[in-house]
Amino acid sequence: MKSYKVTTSNRCNQSRGTISQKDGDGGDVFIVDTTNQQVGVNLSDPAVSLHVVDTNNPADGTVRVGSGIAYSEFKSNASGTGKLIINNYASSGSGHGILFQSNGSTNMTLTAGGSLGIGGTPTEVLDVTGNIRTSTQLKLDPTIASGSATTLAFMRSGANKWRFIQPHDDSYLKFYNDGASATQMYFASNNNIAIGHNTPSSTLHVKSTSADGYIIAESSHATSSGILEARSVADRDSYLMFREGSTLKAQIFNDSSEDSLVLTDGANSNTVFIKSDSLGIGGTPTEALHILSSEASATPVLLLENTNANNLAPQINLYKNSASPADGDYAGQIDFEGKDSAGNRTEYGRIITEQYRVLSGAEDGIMDLKVAVDGSLANGIRIRGGTGARVGIGSGATNPISNLEINGTIDSLDGVPSGLVVRDSGTANSGLQLINNSGKFAIHADGANDRVVFLFR
Repeated sequence: MKSYKVTTSNRCNQSRGTISQKDGDGGDVFIVDTTNQQVGVNLSDPAVSLHVVDTNNPADGTVRVGSGIAYSEFKSNASGTGKLIINNYASSGSGHGILFQSNGSTNMTLTAGGSLGIGGTPTEVLDVTGNIRTSTQLKLDPTIASGSATTLAFMRSGANKWRFIQPHDDSYLKFYNDGASATQMYFASNNNIAIGHNTPSSTLHVKSTSADGYIIAESSHATSSGILEARSVADRDSYLMFREGSTLKAQIFNDSSEDSLVLTDGANSNTVFIKSDSLGIGGTPTEALHILSSEASATPVLLLENTNANNLAPQINLYKNSASPADGDYAGQIDFEGKDSAGNRTEYGRIITEQYRVLSGAEDGIMDLKVAVDGSLANGIRIRGGTGARVGIGSGATNPISNLEINGTIDSLDGVPSGLVVRDSGTANSGLQLINNSGKFAIHADGANDRVVFLFR
């Protein structure tokens, strides 16, 4: 049997109580430092209230409370690792939980089954009541079997409300609404994203099975706008497509080769082009409004239709909106064009209106009907305001002095110079009548008797 002695000493005015082992090693086994209120086991100078080291290796130490199959143990070794073993054993065979308390309240519970509860009793492996904060990452890295999934669930009163779900093969991550039993958002491994379903067929696929599918870009900032942007690399088109099921019905896209916006049907025909400040229907515009057709029929047709049950009709207004109107300005013009034998774009006819006099209350106008004669446009008919409306016929009737003036080159008819020809297409007689309030004068061609009859009435 080993023997011990109890001694007291005063080292530098420090009172100490010592129990020393007497087996020849000369070391102190148990030191009580009453001045610093510290206890040392297997060392002479304890640094803390209870300081325990191993006899053979002062860098190691073990503290155990209890014995047999029910004990708690804290151990540190020279490698820098440590262990905390708490064996709360019950003789009945069922383990009891370990409670971590402060100020009489349980802050953390570790069950015999290995579940840890922080702020409450755990119902899962880790159950936290309160907030969780991390400055780096919160990781879920399980090893799961085929057909299983990793889930991050948001619960209320013990029931799942929302869940993030990742399958064993990492093929997707989805956000699931347990209340509606539906997938709200689905992230596929090929970078496609679905909203409202779990089968995305494009980079972003939005689907609703119970209502209209909306995409809204909204800004409530006073000087900002809601923007939807389709972007592509240089010389590539961006599209907005309209489908019924999988059938393409219409689309809007930017034609990068023409720098225009195109509206078209599913067959990419009957297109509308918007380029700069020009609009083209059926092709790229070269004028402000350009309607193009290649059909083998009398097209294109411009139809203005009024379905009101009144006496008003559709109308076309050509408006010269000048800030400084002047005599001789043109108010409107319609050209009739085609190509000549050399393929040149050529004017074959024109209707043009001139603001002859712009004096307010005494405005006069001139309307000309021109036709191409030997490669140039020449007046055919002029209607001029002034003292009543006067009509001039012929290239020389530019300033008619009567209600009707015929002025032009006199051609011969059957060898007789004729400026005005009245012809009946049948065998009946033709004639010309001049009528005023006093009577009538007529020149009558009697075809049957080959004579001219003058009548005065």
